[in-house]
Amino acid sequence: MRIHHEPGSRCHPVLRPGPNVRLWVNGELVSHARVILPGDEVTVEVSGEDQPPRLDHRVTPDGMHCFLSFKGGRMGRMRLMDQLPSRELTLVAVPDFSDPALGLSTADLVRYLREEVGIRAPIDEQAVNRLLTGLEAEVEVATGTPPGPTVDGWIEYLVPFSVERVQVSDEAAEPVDYLDLRRIPTVKAGTTLAVVHPGQRGTPGTDVYGRVVEAPEPQEPVLRAGPGVQLVGDGRAAVALQSGRPARQDHLLMVLPTYTVEGDVDVETGHIRFDGDVVVLGSVKEGTKVLSGGRVMVA
Repeated sequence: MRIHHEPGSRCHPVLRPGPNVRLWVNGELVSHARVILPGDEVTVEVSGEDQPPRLDHRVTPDGMHCFLSFKGGRMGRMRLMDQLPSRELTLVAVPDFSDPALGLSTADLVRYLREEVGIRAPIDEQAVNRLLTGLEAEVEVATGTPPGPTVDGWIEYLVPFSVERVQVSDEAAEPVDYLDLRRIPTVKAGTTLAVVHPGQRGTPGTDVYGRVVEAPEPQEPVLRAGPGVQLVGDGRAAVALQSGRPARQDHLLMVLPTYTVEGDVDVETGHIRFDGDVVVLGSVKEGTKVLSGGRVMVA
């Protein structure tokens, strides 16, 4: 231990003895905090009765991590715990596992982990050595190999299902009819609307005991067929049975033969173009038009 006094400073270090530490200042045994002045003679003694430690291990519930520690005592001499410089310091005693009295080596602990615990994963001998030298109270000595990531299945939608707006460039050469920028999606009979891409299960891993750890099964989405749609290929593709407007609710797909305007056809809706029957529940305002490949019904 090294005590440093700043020349001319009115602040002085304070020492406090912890358990198993005896502190003398100028020959006087100190049991509480004590200010250390320049010129004070400081003596520290670390003591404690030998108590055989118990080697202890724990494995996490998933079997992927094994930790090693000493529990229930100490063997051999104690030493002061290394601490960062501080104006106020409590002297703490810790077991000095570097003392040969412990009688254990890195090879002994590796053998213990292999033969008594049954660890089959690679053992971190540097971590074992840190435990033996008292640098750490508990160390992770073995780690399993986790399974590879599982990729869930997913649905690829091959056609648009909502009304799209045409993007117009400010530099367009031709005049632009801003009432004719909405496009209602339509499909022909026989068009594939969506396909399911299967998931991929991750590669198996192993825990610290060498047991196989399976990756989770991938989640597979399920397509459902509504009006005007048929599932093919064991349900992995949806095909339009009729021409019309594709629509979906989550994974339920439909092809509807009519397009319904919930109100007036006006500057808000723009012109209506649809290759099928159109139902207008309001009226068609001046300057707008409805172009239909089938019938037009206005309420």
